Amino acid sequence: MRAGAWPWIRAAALLMNGLLLAAGLWVELRPRYRVDAWTGGALVALAAVNAAALLIAGGSPSAARLRRRVQRIALFTNVLLMAVAVAFASGSLHAAGGGSLESAAPFALMVPPLLSGVAILLSRRDAG
Repeated sequence: MRAGAWPWIRAAALLMNGLLLAAGLWVELRPRYRVDAWTGGALVALAAVNAAALLIAGGSPSAARLRRRVQRIALFTNVLLMAVAVAFASGSLHAAGGGSLESAAPFALMVPPLLSGVAILLSRRDAG
């Protein structure tokens, strides 16, 4: 991938994480069920960790170590969210017969962690 594409992927990942943060706050403030508050909190935390992993500058050695640690945490949580989204998607496709808009919602949940993971991996590659 050429070097000029990396800022666009990072900007798209930050935008998607902003949308994930807004969705998490919405679910947190308007829970349908009692467990929805935990789900909203998890989405907000994931968006915050992803944003930190993409925005922390690695100038000094201690800042570079902190950045690598936050990036590892973000990659791990992104993998967890992707696994949950795949499970939700397969369950909703099976329940809805695959033709409704509601069955597409879990697939939209996969976009922010996927873009963030790609942007984090590209930044780690560029950092050396």
